[in-house]
Amino acid sequence: MLKYDAMSFGNHEFDDGLQKTIDGSEYIGLAPYLKEVDAPFVCSNIKTNKSEIDGLYQSYRILLNDDPKKRVGVVGYVTPETSQISHPGARIKFLDEIESLKIAVAKLNALGVKKIVAVGHSGYDKDKEICRKVPGVDVVVGGHTNSFLYSGEPPVNQTVDGDYPTVVKNLDGSNCLVVQSYAYGKYLGFLEVEFDDETGEVKNFRGNPMLMNNSYEDDPTVVEMLAPYQKIVDEYQRTVIGKTAVTLVGNR
Repeated sequence: MLKYDAMSFGNHEFDDGLQKTIDGSEYIGLAPYLKEVDAPFVCSNIKTNKSEIDGLYQSYRILLNDDPKKRVGVVGYVTPETSQISHPGARIKFLDEIESLKIAVAKLNALGVKKIVAVGHSGYDKDKEICRKVPGVDVVVGGHTNSFLYSGEPPVNQTVDGDYPTVVKNLDGSNCLVVQSYAYGKYLGFLEVEFDDETGEVKNFRGNPMLMNNSYEDDPTVVEMLAPYQKIVDEYQRTVIGKTAVTLVGNR
């Protein structure tokens, strides 16, 4: 529906492994998902060895390729902790984000691409480190730590973890922007960036996460498309799976 230009992996994409069957017939896992999803995946810091996802993702992607001055490169990354906190299997190695991104960005630069966006899932601190240490990266769209970044007064009472965007000075002297938009679909990230067409560096920017509340009208087309799935979810919610005599406290 939304026609994403590029997506990257998070650790949860590997929770069901790369590919397995349920009851000997239905396939689940990352590989079946990648074959069905209508968006390219990018990730620069994984190395596969004859795995089920070979050929189903790219190290980087170039957008607006028809105009040399407007081209934007998108690189991806995911936390190497995925091998411990999820179930990727033995045929995937997770490499250092910084060194892997340096290689991917250098390849894009060699192709004449100067505007670089990194999309990944390694946490706010790692996002800022990428901004500092990977020359040529202009914007980092991060995740994993569910950090709420906001500039100014937030729309609801919620702890703010940093500015949106967080501006980090790269080792090459340029400004790099870091954004995250919390979690659970509560906000939609919005960042508008103006680049210098000659150098590829960030000139101006504006934006903040948008709170997804009832101030936005439902899109009739989307409501119609989601209706069959809503029915399935409603049935699951009415299914009793157990009982407890005490209150269970937790955020999961």
